[in-house]
Amino acid sequence: VAPPRSRGRGGSGALSRREREVARLVALGKTNREIADVLFLSPRTVETHVATVLRKLGVRSRTEVVALSPPL
Repeated sequence: VAPPRSRGRGGSGALSRREREVARLVALGKTNREIADVLFLSPRTVETHVATVLRKLGVRSRTEVVALSPPL
């Protein structure tokens, strides 16, 4: 049984599957446009996902996402 996922906008929580995918690509140094192309999303949707990832991880920049990611 999968754990329940939060659908709300407030507070921090676990990253959704899509947010984890976006975070992984951010950690690899991909731009929003590149992430959008890989995941078949609009750049605006990726921008929203990136903002959510930053908020949930409690960081301010993409560089900090790289620092939090496990070694490849």
